[in-house]
Amino acid sequence: MKVNLTKIKELFPFQHKGKFFYTFDLGSDTVKFLVNEIDLDNSKLKIWLSHQEALIETSNTQPLADRYPKYEEAFKKCIEKSSVQIKQKISEAVVVLDGKKCRALTTSLKVTRPTNTEISNQEKNEIIEKLFEGAYEELKEIIESENFDTDPELEVVDFSTVFIDIDGTQVLDLEGESGRVVEVCYTLFFAYSEHLNQVKSILKGLGIRGIHFVPSSLAIVDSIKRIKKNKVDCVILDIGGNFTEGIICFRGGVYLNKTMDFGGCDFTNAISSKLGVSYLNAEKVKRFYSFGKLKEKENLAVQKVILDTVNLWSCGIEDLFQDFKEVKLFASDFYLLGGGSDLPDIKEQLFEEPWTKSIPFKANPVFKQIEIEKLIDLELTEELKTAEELIPILASYYYFCGHRK
Repeated sequence: MKVNLTKIKELFPFQHKGKFFYTFDLGSDTVKFLVNEIDLDNSKLKIWLSHQEALIETSNTQPLADRYPKYEEAFKKCIEKSSVQIKQKISEAVVVLDGKKCRALTTSLKVTRPTNTEISNQEKNEIIEKLFEGAYEELKEIIESENFDTDPELEVVDFSTVFIDIDGTQVLDLEGESGRVVEVCYTLFFAYSEHLNQVKSILKGLGIRGIHFVPSSLAIVDSIKRIKKNKVDCVILDIGGNFTEGIICFRGGVYLNKTMDFGGCDFTNAISSKLGVSYLNAEKVKRFYSFGKLKEKENLAVQKVILDTVNLWSCGIEDLFQDFKEVKLFASDFYLLGGGSDLPDIKEQLFEEPWTKSIPFKANPVFKQIEIEKLIDLELTEELKTAEELIPILASYYYFCGHRK
């Protein structure tokens, strides 16, 4: 893989063309959709409209390649809905990339220079390109060990600096600095090219010209850093539809993300199978259960199914953590996100069961929340109803912040 650093740099900062933009978060059985406005006068992001478009009942069991026509139908419906309520032509969109479609990796490179001269732009680019190419090779080995894919087609969609050191002193940029020993550490986000191309093709066919991809892991970590005002060490679990993503963060960078094939849809399928209801009705039952809206008898029946399924899920989570073989000690700050995190039994299992004893945490895991109200330049016109609404909002906010770089 030869990295074209010039092409990558053209992505940053995001090139803003209009006041409004869409955000699409492509789930296993839904497409989550936002209409956002950038208020340039007040340097604020306003989110005017949120909507979920359900896909067909069997979407969560279909291979990704078979879901693109369903995504296209959902995009059309979302855009039609917005055109009725927001009397604006919108030609920009942010697309969220989850852990199945985008892998994150923190990598470093140490270079000993022959002289103590000032670092030129060309030398800086050569160092960064070498780092990026090394990261690809490292990630390629990880992916091959996971699913035997020996030649994944990946593209860099974003990156963030963890640190830059020259002779042991941290600097903001290599260019113009002098020193002998240079060490750079970056988090890189690689997405699968086929997915990017499929989504671009669909959206361009619908009149969207500015298409920007935001990794969900990056949007989450960036928001935590902005709220805490410093770099963070933490663990993040994003419970999506078909899978759960584990995101391990050190010094504000994503060390690595991995997924296991067990998510919210598995809880819905269990309710559907055990209680003999359709998948869509089981999804409604699961939501009512999560928010304490079932009658006592119904609640007990659903709870039994959920607890049995949670036990299976937590065994998978233990295996997922053990799969981060190079991590010697996990941070104790623990963020739980995604639609599945609304299930109260999951949180109880994570923080009350002894599974963590086999995982090397610095201290007992402590549940943390992303206090979205502390993002003072973000204005929501609707209250958050479910946990799954948070990630597309954070992706919109990350994109908005890119305009101010």
